[in-house]
Amino acid sequence: MTDRKVSYWYGGRSAKELFYLDEFEELAKLVNEAQGDETVIKELEEKNEALVDERKKQIEAVKDMLEDTITVDLTYIGEDVLPKTLNAKQLKGLQRLIL
Repeated sequence: MTDRKVSYWYGGRSAKELFYLDEFEELAKLVNEAQGDETVIKELEEKNEALVDERKKQIEAVKDMLEDTITVDLTYIGEDVLPKTLNAKQLKGLQRLIL
């Protein structure tokens, strides 16, 4: 048992994996500037139909993932089994596990 916080993040692991980010941000800016004008918003959605559809697919994928159930087993590793010193190769391996 541990008090360590566990977080689950859905999305890109790096900026390279964030598809259409600039386009989504620009569309969001234009929608915000419309200030609730449904006619302008509808025109923006129609003009950017492929982009809006892609976002809807992404949201549905997230909803599906949130309904999944997973089991996580945490195992305590005592200090007595850890090495006293680490070389660069060992540290690199640990970084992949921790980060």
